[in-house]
Amino acid sequence: MTLIPSPSANSRSRPRCLRALAFAGLMCSQTAMAVSYGIYDPRALAMGGATVAAGDTQNAHFYNPALLSFHDEDEDLTQDGRFIVPGLLAMSSEGGKAARNLIEDDMVENITSSIDSFNANPTNEQSQRGLLDAMSDINTAMRDMDENPIELELFTGLSVSEPAEREGGSFYLGLRAIVFGEADVTEEDLALMEDYEEAARFIATSGAEGEQHPELYDGTQLRDPRPELTSQAQISSLAISEWGIAMAKEFTVFNQPVSFGFTPKIVQAEVYRDDVNFIDEVPSYSDNKKSHLTMNFDLGVAAEVYENVRVGFAVRDVMTKSFKSQNGLALNLEPRMRLGVAYVNDWISVGMDVDAKKNKPIATEEDNQELALGVDVRPWKSLSFRTGYRQNFAGESDDVLSFGLRYAVWRLEMELAYAVSDDVEGGALQFGLRF
Repeated sequence: MTLIPSPSANSRSRPRCLRALAFAGLMCSQTAMAVSYGIYDPRALAMGGATVAAGDTQNAHFYNPALLSFHDEDEDLTQDGRFIVPGLLAMSSEGGKAARNLIEDDMVENITSSIDSFNANPTNEQSQRGLLDAMSDINTAMRDMDENPIELELFTGLSVSEPAEREGGSFYLGLRAIVFGEADVTEEDLALMEDYEEAARFIATSGAEGEQHPELYDGTQLRDPRPELTSQAQISSLAISEWGIAMAKEFTVFNQPVSFGFTPKIVQAEVYRDDVNFIDEVPSYSDNKKSHLTMNFDLGVAAEVYENVRVGFAVRDVMTKSFKSQNGLALNLEPRMRLGVAYVNDWISVGMDVDAKKNKPIATEEDNQELALGVDVRPWKSLSFRTGYRQNFAGESDDVLSFGLRYAVWRLEMELAYAVSDDVEGGALQFGLRF
């Protein structure tokens, strides 16, 4: 979750977490989204991602560095600089939640251990109940992941920004982790695990519920189903760490003030791509990931074309990069371009962004091209209310609604946001210090 303060009145209008994320793609029967333009803080999440023109000087380095120069006063006379402490933004689909539960509860290993415990003492009530719980949990998780697309994304980072008079700069560190997966959950596996759950229920209720399923036994011993499961998946994980310095300055172009922004950055990408199944151990993330150290940059331009009306255009990751995994498979990260328009004054910001082109998949997921709408209302200097809407019109993902607020006490600011659709849920939280 992440948080960043609203625009100033003076403004002119890892390993374990990543391994779990990687394995979360195990049973995904539908593809997740391509790498989007990105949402990196609570204000953007609450406003649906509409930030290329409606962003502020505190988060401009993420969305459009040109906005850093949308400031009218000397930096020594204001408290519009921000230090943002590390926060967290997380998004997950229903399929993603099921996958996380599968990892955290070690459901796959529990199949074998519960059967071993039952076979060792078949009349023990605790071993019977453990068998039923293990079979019920894995069956539910498999069906949830079979029926729902997986989307998993995390971001955490910190930043320091300092806007000046019609120019500005900022420094930031950030880590974005994304997982994609494509899997085949076979009907045979689903039917087999349903039989095992029925057999476990029959045992735990002394025949009152479920079915006996004698075909699942070798003599008196219940067989372990894992060697018979055929479902498997190819999973792709991309973790991007960035160290960036954003800078912006306003120039006059044909008698029109125009701000230009530039963000050179060092990028470390950790790539993981492998095949997984229910039989073997999950391939180790730390042993199978491959790290790449490279450089890239973002560009942005923005202008106030009428009083309080802004337009903006920005490109993230201008240079196309191809990152290979340990086993030689490639993940491609291409430039992501976005247009924005906004109305901004001291008490309200209304913005609309649209991706200028489809964002191509880095692996097997579908295209992504988003429309974002957002509103930020500031009835008091210490309080802001936000809401937004986001739609991927190049894919089949559900539209996302979002909400958020900012509250300030002295120089401390807290922001939070929540986003939800029929399938996706996410939140962000972050704290900032004005200086």
